[in-house]
This record gives sequence, structure tokens and C-alpha cells, in this order.
Amino acid sequence: MIKFLFMIVLLLVTFPASAEKDHDAYIGDLWKKYGENLHFKDDNSLDAVYSFNIDCGNNRVIPLIHILLARARDNSFNGMRLETYAESRGGEVRVYDYLSNNKGELVNKHITLKINAWGELTPYGVLTKDTMRYTCSGAFGPIWR
Repeated sequence: MIKFLFMIVLLLVTFPASAEKDHDAYIGDLWKKYGENLHFKDDNSLDAVYSFNIDCGNNRVIPLIHILLARARDNSFNGMRLETYAESRGGEVRVYDYLSNNKGELVNKHITLKINAWGELTPYGVLTKDTMRYTCSGAFGPIWR
């Protein structure tokens, strides 16, 4: 509970109410800095990720692509970069994360999420359903629409 409260306080300090007004600039900055960390192996995976939205239930949706950009920001440090790859596979889209070191080598591959043929998203690993819902509160900044 204390950790949760700390995160809320940190969120309020880091993302003041005025940040919502700068939504487009905020997303634009994420794209400029981390857009090259997202890779799509085919048009189907590109379309699926770009069109998938998380319904926050409060007249807001969060595009999945924005979550992936924010994760690239939050998980790239000390010379390591989070690289995310999406590919179509058997009627579904799988999204994998890799860490890229200073030499550009991809290490530590793991599946992050899957969008099945019915358009249902299944998160894996540290990207859980709770984490996805937590983004609705602004945990990654004003990335909603």
C-alpha cells in the first residue's frame, strides 16, 4: 500500500494537471525519442498494434502503441535500450521485448503480449492486466486519448 501511495505522489509531482493540455507534445516527444525502438515485421502486426486501444472506462482510451512507447522510455537506461518487436503468427500478433546493449546486440528476449485472432489482448511477464489498467491512472504520463 505504501508503495502504491508513493507511486501516486510521484505521479502527481511528475505529471501535473497541465500535462494533459500538452498531450500531443508529450506523445510527440515519446515518438521522437523512442519511436525507433518499436519494430514491426509485417503490415498485420503494425495494424493490430496501432489500432488496439485499452478502454479505461472513464471516456478515455489508451492506444497500445503509446504504452509501448512509454515502456521503451521507462526501460532504457545505463546504455541498455528496450527494443520491442511485433510479428504476425498464425492469426495472432505477438509482441516481444529485447534489451539492446551498447554494441547493438539484442539480448534477453521474452514475449510481452499477444493479440489473438478475436482481438483479445493477453499480457505476459511484468506487463500484467493490472499494469495495463494502472496506465489509465496516468502511470506512464498523459498517454491516453
